[in-house]
Amino acid sequence: MTVCLPKLSLFSNEQALQLLRWMARFSSQVYGLVLAVLGWVFSIISTASEQWRILDVPGYPGIISGRIQIGIWRVCSRLEEINKEGSDWHCHYYMNEHSCLPTEISMAQDLMPLAYVLQSLALF
Repeated sequence: MTVCLPKLSLFSNEQALQLLRWMARFSSQVYGLVLAVLGWVFSIISTASEQWRILDVPGYPGIISGRIQIGIWRVCSRLEEINKEGSDWHCHYYMNEHSCLPTEISMAQDLMPLAYVLQSLALF
C-alpha cells in the first residue's frame, strides 16, 4: 500500500513518511514515560496512606462510635464521644515488636517500598 503525501520542499515522500512514523513512536514513548511517572507517584502515595482498611464502628446508645483506618505503617482511630462535637485522630505507628501484625501488612511493608525503588530504577 502506497501513501501519497503532498510534496514537501525539504523532504521526499519516503523521508516524510519516515518522519511521521518517528513522530508517532516518539509520542507513544512520551505517553509511556508520563504514565510510568504517574504510577511511581501513586505507588508512593498509596504506601504512605493509612487508608488501606477502613472500619466503621457503629454507635449504639451509651457506646462510642468511630472510624478506624489501618495502613501499612500505622493505625489511626477517631472515636466520637456522645456529648462532644467533632473529635481528633489518634495514630499509632507499628513497631518491630508487634508480632501480631497480619501477614499482608508485613508483606506490604517490604514489597511496596521495593516496588517504587524498582520503578525509579526503571525510569532513570
